[in-house]
Order: sequence, then structure tokens, then C-alpha cells
Amino acid sequence: MRLWFVTLTANCYPNERVTFHHNGMMFTHATDADGNLDLSIPALSENAVIIVAFVNGEGALADIKVPSLEFYDRMVVQSKAKSQLHINAFEFGADYRDEGHVNVDSKRSVSDAAKGVGGFVTVSGDYEQGQALVAEVYTFPTSTSKTMGDVHVSVDANVTVANFCLRIEAQTLEVSRAGKMKVQDLTLQFYLVMQLVIFWCWET
Repeated sequence: MRLWFVTLTANCYPNERVTFHHNGMMFTHATDADGNLDLSIPALSENAVIIVAFVNGEGALADIKVPSLEFYDRMVVQSKAKSQLHINAFEFGADYRDEGHVNVDSKRSVSDAAKGVGGFVTVSGDYEQGQALVAEVYTFPTSTSKTMGDVHVSVDANVTVANFCLRIEAQTLEVSRAGKMKVQDLTLQFYLVMQLVIFWCWET
């Protein structure tokens, strides 16, 4: 299992802001008019635990075993939505807009990773929520990829009126097949268009 499908039922909390915590990753969503929420979460550990917290401090906890995580590498960048930080992956020498250039706008999906075709990017978090926490996650099938070579991953920043000159705090999480997580804190201030905020290279 690569994505964890979660259903939240909270009849007492309709249209309520809620924050999810999973192995260092945090993101914000909201329940619907009936207090329900369905979403998929990229697992970051084999023994995955998720904590759901409402604004008033109430919440819940769930756990699941994810044995197939060892076949994949994952890269996460998380920050507030207004930071406009986005993952761009370049698989096997790809350049911008090539077939191997993967980001949130790509047509790649979990089925491509399952087939060993390549990676995909998912977004956890609702940009419509004020001051929302958002996480972009790039998943690559390192152990089952049909193509051998390097995968370069960068975090780019889109400078907008909303984030210009603001001090932005962000964090990256890297989960390897070995299950060990690398965490890096970022503090940024945008004055111009920024590309390649941080950079990784994986080998298959």
C-alpha cells in the first residue's frame, strides 16, 4: 500500500477546520456539512500513525501497517499554503516539460508508480483554508522502476503578492527505502523568483 485512504466521521464538527499529523508531516483540511472527510495520505512509515486534531483540541488517532513502503522513496515539502513552494522531479535526465518532468500538474498517478513507470506528486491540505498547512509529496518506485538512472528533485518557489518579502518557514522530509527519515528546516524570504531552493539526487 502506497497511499493510506482515511475516512473521518465527526457529526459534531460540520464545516470544521482539522489538522492531520503523520510522522512529522502536517496538513490542514475541513469537514463537509455533515462532518465527514475522505482523503488519501502518502504513508511515511511502515507502522503508520495519524493524529487528527480539531481547533478546540479534540481529535482522534489511527494506525495501519504499510509493508510495501520499503519499495518506494518519498520526498515531502511542507509549509503554509501562501508560501507557494512546489516539488519538481526530473527523472532520468528529463528537463522542464519533458515526459520525465513530474510535478503536481503532471498526469502521473499511483498506478504509474505501481507499474514501475515513474513517480508522482500528491498534495495533502486544502488551500482554501486560511493559513492552511500544505504538504506536497513526491513518490518514486525506486526498487521496482523499469528504468535505471538518476532522479533529481528540487523545490521551487513561485513569488506572488501574497508571499513577496515575507519570512517563510518550511520543512522537507525525505523517506528512503531503509525507512530512515531526513528532516531539514528552511527559512526563506522572497524578493525575486526563486528556483532550486533545495536539491536531491536519487539513484535507481
